[in-house]
Amino acid sequence: MFFDYQKPLKNLGLSQKIIDRLVKSVQSEFPHDEMMCELHLVRLANALKEKFLTVKEALQENEPHRAAS
Repeated sequence: MFFDYQKPLKNLGLSQKIIDRLVKSVQSEFPHDEMMCELHLVRLANALKEKFLTVKEALQENEPHRAAS
């Protein structure tokens, strides 16, 4: 682990389920770069804390886009 992203996310009062969804989403964005993933999660926690972003927006922003059928 390069950065402690769990503590800042937990300090925001997020449930472990939400944290896990955020982590999974960010990991899909950086599948081969653990440091970049952790850094992104720390920056995400800061954006949530400063209210630049909501949890809903963060999850929507990071969800993989599905192709139209």
